[in-house]
Amino acid sequence: AIRFSGYVVVSSGWLLLPFEVAHGYVFAVAYTVIAILAEETTDDGLQASMVGLLNSCTQAGRIAAVAGWGLVIERVGMRP
Repeated sequence: AIRFSGYVVVSSGWLLLPFEVAHGYVFAVAYTVIAILAEETTDDGLQASMVGLLNSCTQAGRIAAVAGWGLVIERVGMRP
């Protein structure tokens, strides 16, 4: 949420670079948490399936967010 708030506040593309650096860390932490959760909650041999399922859920959330914000931009419009 902090990373995406930078897109709203910053007016220059160059000033977005510090926010984009956070993308790598956020992705690494999220994928590590998914792997740990799969290891702790599933039976032996099903960890990879659980990682795939959880990763699919995160992708579905991203698709929903893109579609939702697309509708917001259509209704409100882009900022000048």
